[in-house]
Amino acid sequence: LLAITIFIFVFVSILVVASWAFFERLSDEQLGNVRVVNIAGRQRMLSQQISKNVLLITSSENPADREQYAIALSDSLDLWQTSHDALRFGDESLNVSGENSDIVERLFAQIEPHYEAMLSAGRCLVGIVNEQPALSTACPSDDPNAYVDIILANEAEFLNGMNRIVFQYDEEFTTQIERFQSLNNIVLVISLGILVISFLFVFVPFSVRTQRLLRTLQASQQALIERDEQIVASEQATQQLARNLATVVELNSRVASILNVQQLLQDVVDLLKDRFNLYHVHVYLYDSVTSQLNLVAGSGYVGELMVAEKRSIALNNPNSIVARAGRSFQSVVVNDVSKAPDFLPHPLLPDTQSEFAIALMAREQLLGVLDIQSEQQNHFTPELIQVFEIAANQIATALNNATLFESLQRISTHEKVIGNINRSIEQASTVEDILQVTVRELGKALRVPYTAIELQLDTTPSDSK
Repeated sequence: LLAITIFIFVFVSILVVASWAFFERLSDEQLGNVRVVNIAGRQRMLSQQISKNVLLITSSENPADREQYAIALSDSLDLWQTSHDALRFGDESLNVSGENSDIVERLFAQIEPHYEAMLSAGRCLVGIVNEQPALSTACPSDDPNAYVDIILANEAEFLNGMNRIVFQYDEEFTTQIERFQSLNNIVLVISLGILVISFLFVFVPFSVRTQRLLRTLQASQQALIERDEQIVASEQATQQLARNLATVVELNSRVASILNVQQLLQDVVDLLKDRFNLYHVHVYLYDSVTSQLNLVAGSGYVGELMVAEKRSIALNNPNSIVARAGRSFQSVVVNDVSKAPDFLPHPLLPDTQSEFAIALMAREQLLGVLDIQSEQQNHFTPELIQVFEIAANQIATALNNATLFESLQRISTHEKVIGNINRSIEQASTVEDILQVTVRELGKALRVPYTAIELQLDTTPSDSK
């Protein structure tokens, strides 16, 4: 019995240490994967910023402004190049390994010509603004518009390629998470199997021997004293175990979310309203259970009032531009709401003249709708539409990343529960403690309100067998 006990103790200890180290490494890898998705998503934003800066340079007639725009363009190009190289070849300072699948490498190879063309043209344009003549074959022209045309001509292909890369990253990392969850389940099954084996081959025989010993010790006063001491020691051990478990529960209750989606959406709507001088901006999130679009963030004081109203729109509402965008998974532009039969007015926004609703999509699933309103008719030009659609893609990516973080947090919590089960079993000293710990920790691991273990022990004296 002692040899079996030692063997199980050593095996459980090895399993706990190995599983902890393995899952800790996998957790670090998943956090690195999230960073890769964020950097890849930022590349799309930087390409738009580069296009914006080159347009500002060529349209500005003030030399001082042109120099400032050139500085901004140079900074964007530096960050764009650094991020691109990190995604392809790795960068320890950014915690990016650069280990890409063959599919991702092929996608990068497809956008590489567009990336090189935009990068080279941007560098040449900065050189022209800074009065550095083009002396090499890389900058054959002194005409800024030539390089602007190159950047704009390659921008769309680069954006489409980066979209495919981001979605491919997301698909690959999601597959890794699913494998991660499968490993968690395997470890849980192994742990439960060890508990059953320990109970059948260690703790049951130990219980039988203890009962025999207690019957023998009842013959003397010293036996009674020793039994009392055992009871006191058992109570002290139980109290210490309870304090340890309370500490673990308190630590778990203080775990906070990594991302604040509400704050993110509020910052987005306020930024869009202020920078683009809009009448109003708000965001609806889609609830697939109720098929409702729920308002979660709105710009300014009016937005706060509308959120406080808990405003929601049914997805099948035929009299709502927002609902139409959600149903079609596309953008809906109405530059004159007086001519739109499905315009849904609100008393807090009486001056709305045009409206632009954009479906927030990720992996072909509806996340919500970004709704933008202006007090001017025909406000949403093709250029503005493109900018707002890019902003909507960024919002959708952020929401999708938040979901990925939450999934990682749930996996981490599951690992902690498994570790608590193993550690608690190791600290138990009696059969009663083992059963109490097993029931309590299984209830937590399985997330059920009630857990019980039924035992049937043969108490017939050995002499009668």
